[in-house]
Amino acid sequence: MLSLIQQYLLEKNLISPNQRILCGVSGGVDSMVMVDLLLKCKVNIGIAHINHNTRGAESDGDHLFVKNFATEYEIPFFDFTLNSSIKDSPDFQQTARKLRYEFFNKIVTEQGYELIATAHHSDDNIETFFMNLLRGSGLSGLSGIPLIYGNIIRPLKFASRSMIEIYATQQQIDFREDSSNLSDKYLRNDIRHNIVPAIENIKPTARDTINRSISNISSAQSVLKSLVFEKYVNQLDGTLLINKQIPRGDDGITILYTILGDYGFNRNQLKDILESKKGGSKIITPNWTLINDRNHYTLLESVKNVLINITIESEGEYFLSDGRIVVIKESQTKDAFWFTTSPFPLTVRSRLEGDRFRPNGMKGKSKSIKKYLTDIKVESSQKPQILLLEKENVILGIIGYRQSVEVEKSIDKIYGIEIEIILNTNLSPIHI
Repeated sequence: MLSLIQQYLLEKNLISPNQRILCGVSGGVDSMVMVDLLLKCKVNIGIAHINHNTRGAESDGDHLFVKNFATEYEIPFFDFTLNSSIKDSPDFQQTARKLRYEFFNKIVTEQGYELIATAHHSDDNIETFFMNLLRGSGLSGLSGIPLIYGNIIRPLKFASRSMIEIYATQQQIDFREDSSNLSDKYLRNDIRHNIVPAIENIKPTARDTINRSISNISSAQSVLKSLVFEKYVNQLDGTLLINKQIPRGDDGITILYTILGDYGFNRNQLKDILESKKGGSKIITPNWTLINDRNHYTLLESVKNVLINITIESEGEYFLSDGRIVVIKESQTKDAFWFTTSPFPLTVRSRLEGDRFRPNGMKGKSKSIKKYLTDIKVESSQKPQILLLEKENVILGIIGYRQSVEVEKSIDKIYGIEIEIILNTNLSPIHI
């Protein structure tokens, strides 16, 4: 089996020389075999263990077993214990998975690992296929467990459960037995113990043929995704823009799901936004926000609503709490803010409900900033990023859009400033 994994790692280009790999290790036979093989392949690994806290002393025993193994082999060890209060939750499996990968990624970031390795194998792939089939999944769900997903790799995906167990016996690898794997309380176990054996009674080579079918579905999904992205998706400075000229009904939902399923959106949510005629409507998940803009659907990473309010004392760079940078510099251009003397201090802040200003060129009439942005057709996805320039509680302009007549009052203007907002997302700078 060692030669098989060496060949597999090379063929699939899973691990590059000198990469540091964080292994998710439960203490069960799959993960202990994975660690054994990666060590024999001279891979630089760390071990992360989650105590799911569901089986009392047995869970604690798994934790101690993995910790002692890491200590014996001088492997960096990281652990995390789930709060026991979530074990009775109806969506415990999903919640535990989310917390597990959040912990893995935290260690990757803090400790300098590049990839996360999990011990999923070809039988897990079959079980996942049936679980998703019974849930009514589309092509994406029926594509099984991906070999590579972001920074996650599955180096044992080529192997069956029986291959792993035989290798463990031959190499005398110690591991822990999880008693919950014997119970049919969980759907995965029910499929493993009952459905797959029943299919094998009909066709003894069923495991191989099912995995081949999963591979074919995965290839079809990959082709579909590529074609859909080519036709409907543009990326503008890191923001995903989806053309709204897509069919209505089930075909449109399938197109949106092909694009957005990986971002945590479900078909019901996408059906709602597809049928919505209200501009600016949103669907928000923990990590992403989908906005129904005028000409396209905009996908943005969800961020907390950060209110900006900083004092500008002089020219220079000012770092905002949302990651952006305000650059203030002297300017001689006609579009600069012009003053009779040095204008500092100034204030740069977020817009607030009820804010009004008097746009230049509008004969001094006051207008709500909210209505002004709507009138000039600023996309809903951009409005939370809008910043105002203010002096002594008087709004001098909307940065990047319009100055106020308050600036025009000055005669004999001799001091001009330019304001530049540099975005963390590599968007083009906005000037005023």
